[in-house]
Amino acid sequence: MVKNPDETTTKVDKDVIVFQKRFGLETSWDDLSPIVIDRGMTRRYLDGEIDSAAQLLKVEEAYARISQAHDFVVVEGTGHAGVGSIIDMNNAQVAAALGLDAVLVVGGGLGSSFDEFAANKAICDAHGVRLSAFYFLLSYFATVQCVLHFLTQLF
Repeated sequence: MVKNPDETTTKVDKDVIVFQKRFGLETSWDDLSPIVIDRGMTRRYLDGEIDSAAQLLKVEEAYARISQAHDFVVVEGTGHAGVGSIIDMNNAQVAAALGLDAVLVVGGGLGSSFDEFAANKAICDAHGVRLSAFYFLLSYFATVQCVLHFLTQLF
């Protein structure tokens, strides 16, 4: 929860607070975090209490307002591309609805990195989302050299 200038409070995703403070964004909290998938939302959705089309409309309207006010917009999707599938609003579906390309960030070693990339790419492909870039987060120089050697063979 964050406090608004009028002393009301708004429920936002915790990552939004970090981005807002780090980049000094003056965009409204409601636009920065148009929906919050909180505890119990999945059950409410499955019980028919939440409409995914209405939720997606909130995201689309917030994105439109932010896009009009700024030169570029970074839309952050938490976790893998399929997060949110159970409520018919996964990261790939949202990217597709907004007409966005995706940037995948994966970590780990050779096998796990490639497996994670392949799973995410498949979900993006299924929703028609183009990958504009992907990054492998590697922490040890020896791992980096090994992964680069084999990834150049794969791509």
